[in-house]
Formats: sequence, structure tokens, C-alpha cells
Amino acid sequence: MKLSTNWLKEITPSIKIDNKLIESLTSLGLEVSSVSKTKKDTIIDLDITPNRSDCLSIYGVARDLFSIYGKTIKLPKQKKISVKKSQLPLAKINNIISPIYSCLAIENIDNKVKTPQYIKTRLSDYGITANNIIVDILNYVMIEIGQPMHAFDSDKINGKLSVRFGKKNENFHALDGQKYLLNNNIPVVTDSDTVQAIAGVIGGKDSSVQTNTKNIIIECAYFNPEFVRLASKKFRLQTDASYRFERGVDPLMHSFAITRVLSLLNEHTTLHKTNYFQKANKSKIKINNKIKINIEKFEKILGQQIPKTKIIQILERLNFHPVTFKNMITIIVPSYRFDIENEYDTELEVGEIDLDDYENELENQFNDELVDAINNHVFDHVEENRNFFGNYEIKYTNK
Repeated sequence: MKLSTNWLKEITPSIKIDNKLIESLTSLGLEVSSVSKTKKDTIIDLDITPNRSDCLSIYGVARDLFSIYGKTIKLPKQKKISVKKSQLPLAKINNIISPIYSCLAIENIDNKVKTPQYIKTRLSDYGITANNIIVDILNYVMIEIGQPMHAFDSDKINGKLSVRFGKKNENFHALDGQKYLLNNNIPVVTDSDTVQAIAGVIGGKDSSVQTNTKNIIIECAYFNPEFVRLASKKFRLQTDASYRFERGVDPLMHSFAITRVLSLLNEHTTLHKTNYFQKANKSKIKINNKIKINIEKFEKILGQQIPKTKIIQILERLNFHPVTFKNMITIIVPSYRFDIENEYDTELEVGEIDLDDYENELENQFNDELVDAINNHVFDHVEENRNFFGNYEIKYTNK
């Protein structure tokens, strides 16, 4: 995972790009493998373990750093839109494959507009080639907040979209130019006639968005990681989308992602009618998991004593909503933390972020090469964005 420090500063403006940042990332389990400079930015290359999919975005890393710094987070600009009660472009959605499937339908969009240079540059820094304004903005938002999305040319879609398992010997012509022979274990997105995508992995050639595309459907879904992993492995096909989906994407991020995309499209091109649709069965996903923790066990597990007030502070910064009763703490695991399953996981997480000796430890650690690479960089001015308050309860600004 590459971390643009310019981009990070847009979300956490008061954070300093220094040696403390490098050590903070490492202490959180986000090991820094290298630091490199581009013409106008400094890129930190992070090794993200498979269980920390919540940090596969700029916003995700900023949110994790909040547990140490407590710095204010500024959400990117969004344009509000409400979910329609009707489900016009959607037919049957297999809720085992996709418990929550959303889409943004846009009519008469100008896709011939050139992608802004700052978006193209950032995509290039992440190894993504610019395509067209629609595709580029979807990729940009994926890197920014972690939600993969896909756009269909709705004029090339016959009937409504469905999500189901493939059929034996069913064919699919993908965006990479390859034809794939499907089976009944492969999750797919189809219209009334044709497979239009391997769900969570790759879209289809037949409904791909081109510069002359006028009407689109933007898919924003939560796909079951197990099925995406199986499909990706079978075809030996790993994409930026599958890499995230098979590790787990926040199932409650849809409105955040859709409104962010809509804001950028409104800013950089022209479009007319927009509608937001969703089919959801949240009983099929594990969210709001509650864990009870005995405070005395922190010392036994971690081998050090952490004051109760410090434990509560760390849990609050992790967005775990701690509630105390006598010697017990009850937390609610955020929807994006797939790695926190039990009391032991929670205790280890607190141990990683124990703030008591943190400052002193950083003062004793120094890496001249990394510090010089970062401190010599001068950051561009970043225009302050309007903020949006969603389901996220970390301390956000309203300035």
C-alpha cells in the first residue's frame, strides 16, 4: 500500500510528516518498507498484513493514526443523495454473494472531459494508468477511502442487473481482453442476457465505459470475501478490486463512497439526472459485534499495567465505543475491523497503542535516511474541503 503524504495531509492537516510518523505507522503494524520522493510528493510504501484491509486506503491509514495522535480528521467533500425506494435497475441480488448492493445511475454525463492532472498524477503514483474521467474518479476514490467500484455503460445493459453464481461452461469476455469459462462457484453480475462482471474481480468488455459513454450505472457493493477469493484464485486474476474485496471492505461504506464519487463528478464534468438504488440484507453480514473484556486481563496478556483511563482513551480513539461496568468493558467492533474477533484481539490492539511510554520510545529511535527523505519535502497548499458527518464517530472538524 502506497501512502501519499500530501494526500494524508488533506485528511489529517495537523499531522507532521517526520520520524514520529514512520514509527507510529510501524507501531500500528503498518510496517514501512521504503520512502521515496516524486516531483511534488513523498510516498511511503507500507506492508499491510492480510488482516488489516481497513488500512488499504489513505483514509483508513489516517483513521488508524488517530488512535495514536488524536488529530482531527477531515473527510473529503461529498454531495448528498438519498436512496430511492424503488429498485429500478436491480433485479435479483443473491444476498449470500452480496448482502448489500448499491448503484448510482447517471444520465447524460460528459465523459469526454479530460481528467484533472492531480488525479492522473496520483493514480500514476499508485501504478494505475489514467483511462477516462469516470473510471479515473472511481479508482481515485478507491485509493482514497478503500471502496472498489465499477461503472457499466447502461446503454449496453439489457434489462436489469442481477447477482448470482455462474453456470457451468458459461462464457465471460472480460475487460482484460480474455475470455473466461465459468462454473457454478463463480459469483457474477449479469443483465437479462449476459454476464457483465465477475463480482468483485473484473468487469466485462461488452458493457465497458468509453469516452463516448453517456449513461452509466456505478456499482458499489459489498461482496463476500470468500467467493471473491475463490474466483480470483481460480483464474489467477488479482485486480485492485479483488485485492480489497477478498480481504474485506467495510460493508457500511456505500453512502460515503457514492456521495464522494458524485461530488468529484459534479466538480469535474457535467451530468444530469442521478438516482441512487440499493438492495440490502444486513443480517447476512457480521456487524456491531460486541465483546466483553475484563480489565484485569490486560496486564496478564500484555505483561504490563495500563491504567483504566488510558485503556478507555485508546478504545475511544479506535472507535470501539467502550462502555464500562465495574471491572468490565464492553466494546462494539467497527464494521471495518474484520481482524477484531474476541477479547484477546482487543487486548493486543490496545497493547500496540499503549501511549504511556510511546513518546520516550520515539525519542530514542532515529533513522536519518528516512527523516531526510521526508523532511526535505515542501508540501503544496491544500484547499480546505467541506466536511461530511456519516456513521463515523471519530472527531471530525466542521470548519
